[in-house]
Amino acid sequence: MERDSRRLVRCREAKQRNRQGKYIALPKQEAFDIEYWLLEEAKLKRKPPEKDMSRDIVLVVGAGNGIGKEVAHRVAKEGGHIVCADLST
Repeated sequence: MERDSRRLVRCREAKQRNRQGKYIALPKQEAFDIEYWLLEEAKLKRKPPEKDMSRDIVLVVGAGNGIGKEVAHRVAKEGGHIVCADLST
């Protein structure tokens, strides 16, 4: 955050120098960093929050019907990765 505020101050100073006829260009890397990080931060803020079980792998035994099926659906809604197993007779 502090780094961004310093960059904004430098940008304002550069604009002021430009108006006075004393233009000094930013180094290419710094200009890239300013543009890139602003876009990157905006992208990260738009990203939806991670679901509770998004990093979990769950084995559901008896997932063909009944309680097992409902558990598998519930885990899927909460973002978990599911391995379903069922014995057909």
